[in-house]
Amino acid sequence: LANMPFADKEVDFLLPFTNHEQLILNGTQLTSAAVCKLSSLTKLEKLSLSNTAVDDKIEGCLSSFKDLRHLFLNDTKIKKEKVADWQRKFPKIKIYYLDKLNDKIALVSPQLKNKNRILLPGEKVELFCEIKGTQIRYSVDGQEPDSVSALMYSKPLPFNKATRLRAITVKDGWLKSPETDATFFLSGIKPASAKLVHAPDIKYPGMGVLTFSNDKLGPVENLKDANWLAYRDKPFVGTFTFGEPQKLIKTVYFSFARQIAQYVFPPTEVRLYGIDSKGKSTLLSKVKPPRIEENYVVGSKSDYAVIEIPKPAAYASYRLEGDNLAIIPKWHPGKGEKGWLFIDEIFWYE
Repeated sequence: LANMPFADKEVDFLLPFTNHEQLILNGTQLTSAAVCKLSSLTKLEKLSLSNTAVDDKIEGCLSSFKDLRHLFLNDTKIKKEKVADWQRKFPKIKIYYLDKLNDKIALVSPQLKNKNRILLPGEKVELFCEIKGTQIRYSVDGQEPDSVSALMYSKPLPFNKATRLRAITVKDGWLKSPETDATFFLSGIKPASAKLVHAPDIKYPGMGVLTFSNDKLGPVENLKDANWLAYRDKPFVGTFTFGEPQKLIKTVYFSFARQIAQYVFPPTEVRLYGIDSKGKSTLLSKVKPPRIEENYVVGSKSDYAVIEIPKPAAYASYRLEGDNLAIIPKWHPGKGEKGWLFIDEIFWYE
């Protein structure tokens, strides 16, 4: 809503939209009284109020913004000293404030041209920034990219395996941009057949076993999407057969959702078994994703567990198991309840 004719009386229009995570209200006619009303948007993570008439009076309601993590106050009636005081009082909120016109401004993050994070054969990953004279620096080894030693983007990137891409925009005289962080997958090999040992929760059935191999990641902001399948009362257990000739699986990517505020947690453990032609199963590998602690980062995120098989061998079929969180810890509003496990894709690689 930046630079729109949007004043205090229009704020009530926003309040029914309770899933708002970001509001950009720069250059509007809002006052502090109206801003405080926005604290009822309990999922609001980013609020931008630059070039408005807001003043020190918003201090009284900052503690009411439960999930707020980024607050922009450039060119307002609020003094630099007050901003520094608020930053100490409200450490969970990062406050952005330019003290002088010649202060450096952060660049925008690199943008992705790819609409899907599952790459087709031969497809490359393309990045761009519309600000002239910028450079894009990136990493594909999981390390945070910097403006000096990180790889410089010059042409579309070919990936021959599942890859986490981290990229920033840099330019002399500007602050580096926030990071673009995206994982790209290759489609992998598809099971000839699959079966769920336990039915998913009736509210989130997805498309059954097709959910795991349709090359569509679920939108993490919409867990009711058909590309998500969920478990809560029982663990996820699925068997996957690849037919003849038997496949020598070396790596499996298990893709899941994180929405901690909505009781959606990573699996506590993922296990992979090989099943021979006589039905005997052998544990091939297991992994425990990092636990979610009390100071977790608020927000929605797609995540994944990587199951590496130390000694690959050909099997008639495989059984994959994923445990949902049995007891939500006491620091969470849902303490004592069971956590949800949401799964969208399972990638199999030789």
